Amino acid sequence: TCEFIHYRHDPANPDSLHNDTVSAIYEDEDGVLWLGSFEGLYRFDRSTGKFSVLAHDPADPDSLANNSVYRLLPEGDGRIWVGTLGGLDLFDPETERFTHFLHDPADPQSLPDNQITELYRAPSGVLWLGTWHGGLAYLDPDAWAQGEARFVRYQHNPDDPASLSDNSVWAIHQDRVGALWVGTQAGLNRLDTRSHTFTRYREKEGLPNNAV
Repeated sequence: TCEFIHYRHDPANPDSLHNDTVSAIYEDEDGVLWLGSFEGLYRFDRSTGKFSVLAHDPADPDSLANNSVYRLLPEGDGRIWVGTLGGLDLFDPETERFTHFLHDPADPQSLPDNQITELYRAPSGVLWLGTWHGGLAYLDPDAWAQGEARFVRYQHNPDDPASLSDNSVWAIHQDRVGALWVGTQAGLNRLDTRSHTFTRYREKEGLPNNAV
């Protein structure tokens, strides 16, 4: 039989979760469990059953950008991408410091929106991300290899039927032929990564519901 061990917030236990909502889980190469919540980023010690939290500190510019953590994804070198509702962070577990990537209205190559709803690593290694209001983007791998963070954006254009159907992106997946499937608040999209055009699938095309 299967048995579940429950880990919940306990007001009498400072080493418990501070919030019962867990939005993301990642196990690193050392077997450490990292959990995203609405109260910060947690490290779980399996041997003791204790949780320690890394939270936003206004006085510390290297702390977590925002306590609402939605997504976790490994970078591949021990660091972890942390998608929050206040920006994208790259977390180094060894130093426990966060590097921030934020939206800059004056920079079209910056993060398109600070509210991160999805992180996806394509088979090619490219990091894709979805945002609440800024559409879809990927981290330019050539610039990243040179130590620069440049984001290439795909956003909804009401005058272009081949653009993204909506700027609220909730799901990303690349299929075996290389097409990128993007679930949004207003339909499913198939991105041809060679022509950079989208094919939209919505209720009027037979989709059961526009919110994917």
